[in-house]
Amino acid sequence: MKTKTSGTAPGAGGPEFWTPADEVARQGTGETLRPSAFLAAPPKILLYSHDTFGLGNIRRTLLLSEELIAQYPGASILIVTGSPMIHAFRIPKGIDYIKLPCLYRVDVGRYAARFLVECTAEVKVTRSAILRESVLGFDPDLMIVDKSPAGVDGELLEALVTLRQQQRRTTLVLGVRDILDEPERTRRILRTNGSFETIDRFYDEVWIYGQQSIFDMVAEYAFPESVASKTKFCGYLKRPISKSSCNGGPPHILVQLAVAMTGATSSRPI
Repeated sequence: MKTKTSGTAPGAGGPEFWTPADEVARQGTGETLRPSAFLAAPPKILLYSHDTFGLGNIRRTLLLSEELIAQYPGASILIVTGSPMIHAFRIPKGIDYIKLPCLYRVDVGRYAARFLVECTAEVKVTRSAILRESVLGFDPDLMIVDKSPAGVDGELLEALVTLRQQQRRTTLVLGVRDILDEPERTRRILRTNGSFETIDRFYDEVWIYGQQSIFDMVAEYAFPESVASKTKFCGYLKRPISKSSCNGGPPHILVQLAVAMTGATSSRPI
């Protein structure tokens, strides 16, 4: 299997940390990435994150957006997300978003409307239509899809098919965190849900936010050669860290537990 490793370790043997600019700057070396069209002018970038629950996906999407804006100040970034919490985040200049109606996961591979509980079928049709019109109307130079190559219940497929049929110049990238679940279970899901076929058919690259020497997603999840050959290990995403003084006293630490499905939290100072 062929894999490409990117990123620079901050210390010998330490984990790699990456910002999207590291990858974008290398796009000129890839035959399928059309760097002349992408870099000739401030790019249009669309990020899709289905976000049925939790904060991890939308935090990752916003971090990617901010890094891309920092490296390409004139870029226009559109986020399409189902996160019910997107409005609670600070949205920097140059970034805007389209909010999809909310879904929640009933079971593995099963989703239902979160708020419009009597209209699950209609909500799914609406989400797919919004996605298609957003992608085709914005006509991005680069589109980064978070985790689910076909979207929830295949809601992204119509947009992907139309992009390829119309021979749009959009570069399609699937971004995935390195550890999804227990390897045997994940291999079974990826084999049966059509993910590999979707990646092979539509995507130019797969970006793994992790380090191959720590967890080799390609080997552990049995990527086929056609997918492994377009996979890049980008290093771990690094969030900005701020330091505050203790004002001469002992530190106070806040421990916060979150329940992903409900967003409920429990906080207790130590």
